[in-house]
Amino acid sequence: MADIGVLPDEILVYIFHFMLQSDIVSVMRNVCRRWKMLSFSPTLWRRLCMVDLGGENQNIMWSDENIQTVKSFVKNLYISLFSNQGGECLNKLIKHDFSELKELTLRDSHFGNSKFIEILEFVASRNTNLSCLSVKFGACEHLEKYFDIISNIQLRTLEINHGGSALGLRQKCKQCSEEKWEHCLVQLCCAKGKDLRNLSLGVNRVNDETVSSILKHCSNLTTLELDKTNTTYSCFLDIQQNINLRNISLFNININDDTLIGIAQFAPFLISFSVEGNLDSISTRGIQKISESCRYLEKLSFRNDHDHAPKLTDSNLFTIASNCKSLKYIQFQSLKHITDAGFQAVLKIVATYKLS
Repeated sequence: MADIGVLPDEILVYIFHFMLQSDIVSVMRNVCRRWKMLSFSPTLWRRLCMVDLGGENQNIMWSDENIQTVKSFVKNLYISLFSNQGGECLNKLIKHDFSELKELTLRDSHFGNSKFIEILEFVASRNTNLSCLSVKFGACEHLEKYFDIISNIQLRTLEINHGGSALGLRQKCKQCSEEKWEHCLVQLCCAKGKDLRNLSLGVNRVNDETVSSILKHCSNLTTLELDKTNTTYSCFLDIQQNINLRNISLFNININDDTLIGIAQFAPFLISFSVEGNLDSISTRGIQKISESCRYLEKLSFRNDHDHAPKLTDSNLFTIASNCKSLKYIQFQSLKHITDAGFQAVLKIVATYKLS
């Protein structure tokens, strides 16, 4: 059996990278002097996870000694705590300045932790280089306060998810109407829309009108992701063409051929287009329009179960092959109407494919 000790430092660090940080500090550092030294490698601490501050291993990881040593390496801070740990987390952040922090992920998904408001406000005020924020709301009675804080950050990437209804917080979430979400999101995009490059929304109270208003204000977006939003095709109509948008992903939303036609007209310079969910309402007409208008596509993906798949034909694949010369990845399902000629047309230009 090979001796792991003969592996070069960079390989050992790569292996450590797949371990929990709490195990790195409690186990790896106790093996030998060399492993202890490697456990402080900057690449292992670019992303620091505050998931649960309880337990012996977590206490070691969040000791002042360890944080003081690794804090200058941290670029991305991930926080997801139980409701009684917000105060302890905030105290740690106040005591230790993560001066290089650029990305913050905040998962308020347990019990509507009001301390997360203070955590977000403190990190945003101290870390002026913060450019990427991902927030998941458990309960959203503090919605306006969250958005007030977010509006004061010079963000390029923003991800907002709402998971309260699935977590037994329905009563608290009833007060968050579509109108309130629209007001908060549109107001934010009016103030900061020109700066945003990447936007991801996973909020079922976001409707067509809200998305349409957002797109009008965020003309420099390069990436748009919608998940479980209450939207259809009309959010892409009657707005100015976006020549900057390169990536669109739509997950679990109601779309049809008109959605694809609207996207083809709104974002003709797409390089990646992904759709996942019930695709019953998509026919060859919508796919044809996407492949005719979005000629720079490198990735085209339609993921679904076989009972709710668009009925693809040879004609669609011929159009894709003749128009999308840069295509590198394609994924379709339910290919009952495809012949060998259609397959061969796509295989001539695509390096990676999933056809089933």
